[in-house]
Amino acid sequence: MRDRTRELRQQRDLQLHRDEIQELTQEIRCRLRALEPAQEEAESRSSIRARVKRTQHAALAQQLLALTGRCHEAQARFRQRRLERLRRQLHVAGSGPVTEEELEQILESGHSEIFISNVPDTSRALQEVELRHRELQRLERGLRDLGELFTVLGTSLEQQVGPWAAPEVTRVPHSCPITTLYLTHK
Repeated sequence: MRDRTRELRQQRDLQLHRDEIQELTQEIRCRLRALEPAQEEAESRSSIRARVKRTQHAALAQQLLALTGRCHEAQARFRQRRLERLRRQLHVAGSGPVTEEELEQILESGHSEIFISNVPDTSRALQEVELRHRELQRLERGLRDLGELFTVLGTSLEQQVGPWAAPEVTRVPHSCPITTLYLTHK
């Protein structure tokens, strides 16, 4: 569950970074448009100042284009890694072959966590296991108490049968056959 929380936080942070990058890109584009040589300077195209301005503007625009291209490539690589991870998870979970469209749908729906998709069922099963565990612990305590009771009874019986025991107790094995004969002949 902790991994799911971490991944959600990472996705949220990633989305915040994407939004920030888009805002910065728009702001830079607006500033570049403001720096773009105006049409009234068209007559002075041959002036050194106008050429430097156009060159600087073109270089900045080209750098912005390269940076946004790198950003889009990084996003595409990240998305591809997520698709591959999702495909591996589906394979491990025993799902059949999945098309690219189905993978895209799963990814877009936000339900890309295959292994924790049945969390309610899992928590219910966990509760049942915990209940059985408590029942087994109670049964084990009862058996332990019963064992202690037998130990105490055995000890007290041994004490009664010892050399200081009453004569009636020590003669029981000898008296039983005699009593049986007496009862059968009567």
